[in-house]
Amino acid sequence: MRPTIVGIIVFACTFGGVLLGMWLQKTLPGHHLDTESKDAVKVGIGLIAMMTALVLVSLLPPPRIL
Repeated sequence: MRPTIVGIIVFACTFGGVLLGMWLQKTLPGHHLDTESKDAVKVGIGLIAMMTALVLVSLLPPPRIL
């Protein structure tokens, strides 16, 4: 697949996620938006970021010893 098409798809998914989040923030009841729920989301996002970093590092070639 061409890099331009992949970039457009990633942008569309990211923008769609932002719009979905903005819509959900307005429609969710108040008890879903308290600090405990926000902390749980932060932990989940941190876990996803850590797993993504580990996968990307595993794709790197090993360093060459001179």
